[in-house]
Formats: sequence, structure tokens, C-alpha cells
Amino acid sequence: LANIASSNITVPTDAQILGSVFGGDTLTLAGLTAGGGYTATSNADLSGLYSTQQGYDLIGNASRIISTPGSAAGEVRLDNGASWSSGTLAIATAGNINIMGALSGDALRLNSGGAITDTHALNVASFVLGGGNWQQLGATLPAFSAPDFSLVGGSFMRALGGDGSSGNPYQLTDVYGLQGVGTLLSNSFTLSNDIDASGTTGWNGGVGFAPIGDSTTAFTGTFDGLGHTISNLTIDRPSTNFVGLFGITGTGSAIRNLGLLGGRVTGNANVGGLVGMNFGTIGQAYATGAVTGSTEVGGLVGYTSGGTITNAYATGAVSGTGTGIVSVGGLVGVNQSSTITNAYATGTVNSTYYAGGLAGQNHGSITNTYATGNVSGGRPVGNLVGFNDGTVTTSYWDTTTTTRTDGCSDDTSCGGGATGHTTAELMQLATFASWGTDIDAQGGTGSVWRIYEGHTAPLLRSFLTPHTASAQPDFDGSGAALANIASSNITVPTDAQILGSVFGGDTLTLAGLTAGGGYTATSNADLSGLYSTQQGYDLIGNASRIISTPGSAAGEVRLDNGASWSSGTLAIATAGNINIMGALSGDALRLNSGGAITDTRALNVASFLLGGGNWQQ
Repeated sequence: LANIASSNITVPTDAQILGSVFGGDTLTLAGLTAGGGYTATSNADLSGLYSTQQGYDLIGNASRIISTPGSAAGEVRLDNGASWSSGTLAIATAGNINIMGALSGDALRLNSGGAITDTHALNVASFVLGGGNWQQLGATLPAFSAPDFSLVGGSFMRALGGDGSSGNPYQLTDVYGLQGVGTLLSNSFTLSNDIDASGTTGWNGGVGFAPIGDSTTAFTGTFDGLGHTISNLTIDRPSTNFVGLFGITGTGSAIRNLGLLGGRVTGNANVGGLVGMNFGTIGQAYATGAVTGSTEVGGLVGYTSGGTITNAYATGAVSGTGTGIVSVGGLVGVNQSSTITNAYATGTVNSTYYAGGLAGQNHGSITNTYATGNVSGGRPVGNLVGFNDGTVTTSYWDTTTTTRTDGCSDDTSCGGGATGHTTAELMQLATFASWGTDIDAQGGTGSVWRIYEGHTAPLLRSFLTPHTASAQPDFDGSGAALANIASSNITVPTDAQILGSVFGGDTLTLAGLTAGGGYTATSNADLSGLYSTQQGYDLIGNASRIISTPGSAAGEVRLDNGASWSSGTLAIATAGNINIMGALSGDALRLNSGGAITDTRALNVASFLLGGGNWQQ
């Protein structure tokens, strides 16, 4: 239909009937009380018709009954779906709604006293759920598209599996199911994949995504992103309090393993990229989008009390524009009594009053953190914390990126727990010695923090993907001639998150395997010039290969085919014997053995050094 509410208007042609009829724009379906069908009623306006005294007592009727044999009392069953170009299809009924064909059209409004099921594709310009329990659960979900999407009543569940329990959480796969979390606030959820939320710009009439949980009912379930991300989320609600992906998370709630990429969040009070007000546990979470509010504004969390935030960071610009006591922080606006550990913020912070690179106010505990963004505001302002009467321990701030000289504001003290360093110093492992074994500069160690010496400030390892950057030596024990004995086949992914360069080596070291049967060949090719961003990799350098020599003894290096090279040093350093069974011809040779060294073939090198072992010819 061109217009879902279009009608076949029948009016007698009679001089006694005057006026006109106005076509409708809304068609409402309601299930019959006795079942077996539903009424379809257009809002076509017949009130413009009237009659003279000698004419008619006009009775308007803009309805018809559509039969669906077998349907239950109050049920609307759309056996064949519907397709329309303009107007609103409103299904408002006391029973269930069962959509058994594709729906494609302008606006759809659903209000049911029972369940709503849809097994076919839905593509409408505007979708509003006013009541009823929408349920789509299965390994394959029908397509769903609604540029303007609103849930004002009922419940909405769209997931690939699960039952919402802690042991079997709902498995979310798209932004519509994500919004539905707000109607199932005590359940458990996981993300099955990354979610693109860019379409939320037009939701709810243009104010974007509706925060999950509010002052009436907080989110008290669990949400595990399983390492996935939600990108380009839009929330534009400048007069609303408790704004973020989650509006309020209550005691017992848990959010973990989740990243918010880009997007923008705007609210009034208690505004954060991830959570507006938190009373629960947040771990392994980050946000990179801009956040704006009037007060209690944070890049990740607006206000946190009694909960914990661990292994978290925020990088977006944060601003608070209100009057009076305004608190703005790069990570949290106000830390009332929470514990914040292993966290950082890098975004700029701007406030009309309290401002801190990490927290606007701290009345709790902050440990092992740092902040690098420029901070500006009224007073008190601190590069790490604006106002502090809690505890700050082993935390740092960047003296290069700000003109201020204090970690906490002039009015308060960090108690010696915050230290300023230059940007360059924050890229040195030694600066963070107080973190002990929680930080190192090596790949694959499992410590909380990874620093790429001279290239990055500390990165949270849990967000880095382990990857081996390989510089496998070209030497393979075959005796093939090499220009450089330490030349390597360098394999590094082409990825914008991997920066820097690799420097070729000049020394190849051979060492026998402890169990025998071969030896390792290791180039000194320098992989330390490679580094990654926080969204990238925990790079593990590997410049070795194992060369098999069956039958060789424990710790023995047996060169079955000798070696030939033009430049570089061949160093054989092993706990066992060295057995050279082929000609050696090259630049430099260094030998260090824990046993005997035998050579039955010609040796011709520019430089020879025996550092240990018993040479016998």
C-alpha cells in the first residue's frame, strides 16, 4: 500500500450530504475478543460530513474485520506481513502479536498484552514498542532495521542464544538487542561480536540511545563484552541525568571486557561514556569518545560509589559546563568511595569548577594510575585529581602536556602519591618502578602493564592481542651461502596499530637443544624498534628457529653441512660439544663449548675466536 491507512470511502451522492472526508495516516489492528481474527481501523476522518434536516443520520465506520482462523482471543496474527510506503501501522491488542510475514514500511507501533513474535524480516523507518514482550531468540535472527528506534514499554529481547541467567547469558549480536538490555535489567548478557551503533544518531526522535538503567530501576545484572567493542554510540540528552551506555549500575552489577569506540555522550548530571552512576564492579573496560555534561562528568564513569574500577582507561575529551559544584575527570567525575586500580586517562579535561586529569573529586582510593591530558577549570584543579580527601598511591601525571604544576589541586594534597614526569619520562620503565612486577617491557609476560620503552606510556596488557613478531634466520643448516650470516625473514603484520621498524642483525648464535637432536639458530635482529598502540598488540619478538640434527647429543651443535657467508659473525655457544662436519667459510667465527670441538673439514674465516671448549684436530 502507498498509505497503510488508505480507505475505500463510500458516501452516497446526494444533495443532502455535504462536507468532505479526510484520509487517515494510521491503521490500528486489534484482536477480536473471541479470537479468530482482528479489526483493522483507519483514522480516516469522516467528521467533516454532515447532512440537512431532510437528509441522513450519518454513522461513520472506518473499520473492517480480517479473519485469521485459529488465532487466540485478542491475538493479532499477520499471516502475510505488510508493506507500505507511508503512514503508521499500530498494533494495539490485549493478546499476543504474531508477525508471520515480512514487514516493510514507514512507522510501526506495537502494544501487546502478551508476547510479540516476529519470524521474518522487519524494515521500517520508525519502530516504537509501547508494551508486550518482544522475543527473538535463535542462532539465526531475521533482519531488523529501524533508523528511529524506541522502547517506551514492555520488554525487548533479541539474541542468538541464552536464557539470561548468569550461567547462560543472552548472547547479543546487534544494537537493537543491546538497547533491549534496558528492559531486562536483572539479566546477564554477553556480546557475540563487535556492534556498530552508528545508527543510534536518529533513535528516539534524535536524542539517541536510551541509557540502560535509571533512577527508578538500576541495571543489576552482568554484562560481559568478551573483548568486543561497541562503536559510534550516540546519546544526546543534555537535560537528562544518569547518562551513559548504562545510566545507573546498581550494587552487585558487573561490567567487564568491553570497549566503547568513538561516538559521543551528552547528558546533564552523572554522565560517563560507559556508566553515568556506578555502584557495581567495572573491569577490563574503556571508552574513547567525547563526553559532555553539566556536573559529575567522566570519560568512563560520571560518579562511582562503593564499587570498583580496575584495568580501565578513557581517551576522549571530557567537559563539564554547569554552574556551582561541577566535577569533571578524564576517567571519573567523582570517586565517592570506590577503589580505582590500574587505570589511566589521556583526554583533555575542561570544567567550570573541579577538574582532574583522572578524577574531578576523589574520596576513595586510587592506585597505579596516570593521566596525560591537559586540564583546565575553575578551582580546585589538579593534573591527576581536582579535589582529594581520599588516598592516592603510586600514580603519575604528565608535566609536558599541561601548564599546571600540581597532581592534586592547590586546596588539597595527593599525600605524595602523585608524581609529575615529562612525556619522555612516562615512556621509561624506570619511572614506574613503584609498580613492581605489575609492569615490564617484555612481550607475553602476563603482567598488568606493558610499556614499549621510549615509544609509549604504560599500556594495559589485557587489551593487547598477543602477537609474535618474527625475524626467523635465513640460516637453515643446509650450507647454502648467505651474504649476511644473521639475515632474517622478518614477518610483521601490516596493521595501523603496529609502528616503528626492525633493524637487521649481524650475529647468528647457535646453541644445542637440552634434549639433543638439534640446535637453535638465533639472529640478533633488533625487534625493539617495533611498538603498538593500546588497541594493538603485545608484541613478542622471536628471532630464532630450530634446526634438526637427529642423533646429536644433548647440548651438541652439529653442523652437518658447514656454512658459507660473506659478512657477520657466526657464534656457536653451547653447553655440549661442537661438531663441524662441513667446510666453514666466512667473515667472523666465535666458538664457546662446554665440551669438545671437532672440525674435519676446511675452515677459512676472516676472524677466529675460541672462547671455551677443547679444539681437537
